Amino acid sequence: MSALFKFLHTSDLHLGKRLFGFSLEEDQKHFLNEILTIAQDEQVDAIIIAGDIYDVSQPTEESIRMFSDFLNRASRICAVYAIAGNHDSADRIGYVKELLANSNVFFTGRYEGKAIKFPAKNGVNIYMLPYMRTSSARHYYNDPSVKNPDQAMNITLQHSGINADEINIIVAHQFIAGRGATLDQTDSESIRLSVGTDDLIHSDLFDAFDYGAFGHIHKPQLAGRRELQYCGSPMKYSESEYKDVKKVNIVTINGKNDVEIKDVPLHPLREMYVLKGTFREVYNQAKELPKGIQVYATLTETADKANEKLSTACETLFHISYNIPRTTGSSAVLSESEMEELTDKELFIRFYKQLHGKEPSPEQMAVLDEIMGAEQ
Repeated sequence: MSALFKFLHTSDLHLGKRLFGFSLEEDQKHFLNEILTIAQDEQVDAIIIAGDIYDVSQPTEESIRMFSDFLNRASRICAVYAIAGNHDSADRIGYVKELLANSNVFFTGRYEGKAIKFPAKNGVNIYMLPYMRTSSARHYYNDPSVKNPDQAMNITLQHSGINADEINIIVAHQFIAGRGATLDQTDSESIRLSVGTDDLIHSDLFDAFDYGAFGHIHKPQLAGRRELQYCGSPMKYSESEYKDVKKVNIVTINGKNDVEIKDVPLHPLREMYVLKGTFREVYNQAKELPKGIQVYATLTETADKANEKLSTACETLFHISYNIPRTTGSSAVLSESEMEELTDKELFIRFYKQLHGKEPSPEQMAVLDEIMGAEQ
């Protein structure tokens, strides 16, 4: 028995994004090419992009050209369905959508009070809902009782004309999870959940859907039941993602409540390495790494010209951070009489040693002497 509908689910492309001044254009072209190869190899009927196509609402000419080229090639393979995320401009994403529909490319940009239905093949329906805030639904329906995301999603879906007996796919860009569950976020999401679960939309609102193609969270994970999924971003956009395996979902709809989901891993152009330790430890590790990768370093001590020196060891040092352990103990506490017996310089040296576990360097002492009038 052949499948009724088969598609590739991806999200959070963030085209045009830069990390610490480094361009990711070649990395992003690489994963776009890989997505197209997977779509062709898997012979999918559609590619679904669940929001955050661009990294900013006014994307660069290069990122627009990159996505335009992707759409041109993708539309020769299959249909493309895409929604606006919180990083996208709703108007820019929705621009010329009628014209694009003639090329088998379907966009939904601005919130229209409902999930927009697009009939696909063999009776499968795709409902597309761009990123919305609670205020979007409250203002659209002029209903002051809509005060939280659950209520906003509920009133939106109620007006979407969904027949639960049909085969339905929802595409959305929101925070969605099962009741009592939490979402595993990364440092690269610009909008994060508030304390508690006030920002969450609960997954039981999507019971009428056979699959939920969600975006907004960069780490792959379930959004409640197995058929509601965040596929995650196609590349690592923060140090917190360095252990993640990036992927796309290949989803096969065989019938009502009969869904197969397969993970297909993506292979980055430049792998991410995170190094941690003393300056010498990190420096020695960095020298052994292959060229053309992303390197993040966390030093457990201060080091003079660390950035300059580590950059000679690896050509793509993206970022240096410090995680210096603090010492504790009674020796850190001085009595008032003891403090009076020490000079300002001696107090500073004690404080520095307590903070960093070592004496200030001669260069640092020279700066201190200059600041303090070369006290002897």
